[in-house]
Amino acid sequence: MNKNIGKKTSKNNTDSVSVSKSMTMRLPFYLRTLRGLLENNSYRTSSTELAKLMNLTASQIRQDLSAFGVSGLKGYGYDVKTLYTSILDIAGVRDEYSAVILGTKEMITMLSARPVFIKQGVALKNTFEASSDSALINFEHYCKNNSIDIVVLATENSFTKKAVDIIKNLDIKGVWNFSDIKLDLDIPVKNIWIDDSLMALCFELNQKN
Repeated sequence: MNKNIGKKTSKNNTDSVSVSKSMTMRLPFYLRTLRGLLENNSYRTSSTELAKLMNLTASQIRQDLSAFGVSGLKGYGYDVKTLYTSILDIAGVRDEYSAVILGTKEMITMLSARPVFIKQGVALKNTFEASSDSALINFEHYCKNNSIDIVVLATENSFTKKAVDIIKNLDIKGVWNFSDIKLDLDIPVKNIWIDDSLMALCFELNQKN
C-alpha cells in the first residue's frame, strides 16, 4: 500500500492548514463518516463514496480534502485510516484536551454517559453538580489546579451567571455551552440550543402539513 495515500501533502504541521468556516463545520461529518467506514472494516474510499455517504458532491469532497492538505491516489482513492487520522489532526482532537462538566444532575448523567468525549479525544476529568455555592467553589479550585481546557456548562438559573463569572477568571480555552443563556466570551464558545432544535423540527413538520 502506498503510505502517502490520504496524507497531508504539506511538509508543515497542521497549523499551516487553513480552512474556511464552512469546511470547519463539516469536519465532524467527515470524522463520523470515516469512523463508520472503519467500524465496518472498510479501509479504502473515494470522493464519490464519501459524497454519497455525506450527501455532498464528489467535487466538494475533493475541494475540501485538498484544502485540508490531503491528497488521494488516482485509481485508488484514499486510505480511510490515514485520512481519518489526518482530519483528526486538523480538527485538533488528538491533543487530549481535558474537560470538566458543571451542570445539573440530569445533564451530567446524560453528557458523561455519551462516548463523544472519547471519540473526540477529550479527556473528561471530573463533574460538578451545580446545586450549591460550595460546588462552584470546588469547581473553581479544581480547574485552577488541574489545567482544564474545556468547561462543559449545563447549568440553570442563577448558577449560570455565577459559573460564567468564575470561568472568566480561569485559564479555560473553550466552553461547550448547554446552559440556559447564550454566552459571548473572549474564548471559543459553542452554544447548544436543544429547545431551539426541537422548535425548528416542529416548525418543519407544521410546514409540511
